[in-house]
Amino acid sequence: MTTYQRKLDGLVRDFQTKQMSLRDFQRAYSACFADENADAKFSPAEVDHYGQIHEKAEWTAAAPSAEERSFGWLDEQGFRSWLEAHMKRRPRPT
Repeated sequence: MTTYQRKLDGLVRDFQTKQMSLRDFQRAYSACFADENADAKFSPAEVDHYGQIHEKAEWTAAAPSAEERSFGWLDEQGFRSWLEAHMKRRPRPT
């Protein structure tokens, strides 16, 4: 497991255990994921796995409107539920 994987997984854990707010998670996860060196050691499956988290976090808001929800936005609890299921399907380390 790379340093970036440990950091991204730690951010997920901190968010899931409510040690980090949604806004702080979005900022910290995005900064780490967007680091150009982050995916240099990731397999394509790992890039996809962590990328899906990044994208879904960016489509999460405290209280999305009905229109936003129709476009796929989630509220915080919906994101937590999605994230819990997503982490169970994580790729095996290479």
